[in-house]
This record gives sequence, C-alpha cells and structure tokens, in this order.
Amino acid sequence: MKYQTQKILLTGNIDDEAEHYLLWVCCQSNSLYNSALFAVRQAHAREL
Repeated sequence: MKYQTQKILLTGNIDDEAEHYLLWVCCQSNSLYNSALFAVRQAHAREL
C-alpha cells in the first residue's frame, strides 16, 4: 500500500519529552486502528 507521504526525521530536532510524546501518540493511533479493524472483522464474521 502506497501512502505517498514524506518522511521527516525528527531525531536531533526535538527534545526527549516531545519524542516520547510522539511515540506514545503513534502507539495510541495504531491501537485505535487495530481495535477498529478487529471490530469490523468481527461484525463481518457475524454476518457470514
């Protein structure tokens, strides 16, 4: 899957607190996506 996004390296440009926050936000976003995907799969499996 191609998202056509641009990677911007943040290492060295931000402090440790901001880096930890960004990593936490990314993990939360990934968890939310996985939860939604699981719910959709379960709903689809129930319809079958």
